[in-house]
Amino acid sequence: MKKSIRYFKLLSASPTGLRSPLVTVEAVITPGIPRHHVVGLAQGAVKESLVRIRAAMLRAGYDFPRGAITVNLAPADTRKESSAFDLPIALGILAADRRIDASCLESAPTLVLGELSLEGGVRPVSGVMPAMMRAKESGLKRFLIPSENAPEASAFEGLQGACVSSLKEAVDQLKTPAWSSVKMTRFNIEPPPEKDSPPDFSVVIG
Repeated sequence: MKKSIRYFKLLSASPTGLRSPLVTVEAVITPGIPRHHVVGLAQGAVKESLVRIRAAMLRAGYDFPRGAITVNLAPADTRKESSAFDLPIALGILAADRRIDASCLESAPTLVLGELSLEGGVRPVSGVMPAMMRAKESGLKRFLIPSENAPEASAFEGLQGACVSSLKEAVDQLKTPAWSSVKMTRFNIEPPPEKDSPPDFSVVIG
C-alpha cells in the first residue's frame, strides 16, 4: 500500500436484534479533493455519522483530516442502521490519519460502540448486550462502550473494557495499558407489591 494512503481497521457490531453480527470498520484516507463516503449498506443514522464525527473531533481538539475519506462497514451485504458506529468510525479515522495511536485495538481486538454528540460526548446506544454476547462468543476479550451502558457490560464476567463519556476520554483510554476487568453484578429483582383486591359490587346494598 502506498505511503500516501492511510488505513486503519477495528471491530464493532450491528446491534439490530438478538444476532448483532460483528462488523469490521475500515477507514481509508487518500490525498485529493475532499470527499467523504460511508459504504457497506449504511442506512439512516450511519449515513449522517461523518457530520457528527467532524463536530465531535473539533470539540475534542482534533482537526478533521484533509483528503478523501472512505469508511467501509464489512460485511457489505448486512444492513447497518445504528448510530453506534460513530465512535468506532471516529477512532478509525483518527488512527488512519496518525493523530492517535490505536494499535491496542489491533493487538487485542476490541468491540467498540457509541454514538457521538456534536459536543464530543459519547451517548448510550441500544443493543449493547446482544452485541457483547456475540463478541464474547467470537473470542473478543475487550470492549469500549458508553458510560451509560455500563450496567449491561456487568453481565459479562471475564472481559476487560472501559466505559467512556466522551471522544477525548476514549482516546485517553487507548493510551492506558491496563483495562479494567468486569465484575459481574447480581441484580435482585423484587416482585411487585401485592395490590388490594378490587371492590366487590355484590356487597353494595340498594
